[in-house]
Amino acid sequence: ISPYYRWCGKRSLKSLFPPRFEFPIGHPRCPHSLQSALSEIRTLRTLRILRNLHSPQQVLSPVKFIVDLFPIIVFFGVYQQTDVYAATAALMLACTLQTFGYRVFSGGFDRNHVLALLLVLPFGTLTLVLRDPMFIKWNGTVELWLLAVGLLGSRYIGDKPLIERMMGGGLDLPPEIWRQLNWAWIAFFLFSGACNLYAAYSWEEAAWMNFRMFGMTGMSIVFVVVQMVWIVRVLPPLDDSEGQDSREGSKAETRTEDASGP
Repeated sequence: ISPYYRWCGKRSLKSLFPPRFEFPIGHPRCPHSLQSALSEIRTLRTLRILRNLHSPQQVLSPVKFIVDLFPIIVFFGVYQQTDVYAATAALMLACTLQTFGYRVFSGGFDRNHVLALLLVLPFGTLTLVLRDPMFIKWNGTVELWLLAVGLLGSRYIGDKPLIERMMGGGLDLPPEIWRQLNWAWIAFFLFSGACNLYAAYSWEEAAWMNFRMFGMTGMSIVFVVVQMVWIVRVLPPLDDSEGQDSREGSKAETRTEDASGP
């Protein structure tokens, strides 16, 4: 960690981005290079945003990522060894274990896990009873389109878009950017659901399974990364009053430390 970041201490993230940077010349905590300080601050800002993009109310972690992918990994793995009906039964069991296992270890249900379980149980049952795999192929599309409908409805119900309620705990963005993010997720869910249906009706079952496992997962990862880059680019700077307050606080803290020194 650079001297400038230690100088900022436990200040809020906003205080790291005043409109103009004023470093006390000759101060032992002053960075050697303004350019290196700016580069590090941009990196910290990006990492802070990335931590909160993928998993609302949770820090993005490999464990949570694997837990989210657990049912589709089981579905794909069992399909490779048997057939779509055994894979459907395994998917139903995996979603049940995912939902209640997450409840045991985290102390609460994940709404996405609950939605997936409530959909996969009836669609999976119809697949097994009627011996028609098209039902389980529709499952992913229905889930994505329901999420899109929820995001769209949140524009007219409540004072905040649903995406802000889910991710707002880790990001401080203007209302206009939240609205644009909400529309972006709506478009992504609609597009992903349509792609899943196209693959289900146009491709062979094995090709659809590969697309469901690798294609849609890859699309989600790319979308999250592009969203992160976009947020970093459009995030507005602080106004002059906030920057002035942060600089005055830094100077006051420096004078206090100097007065209390040996």
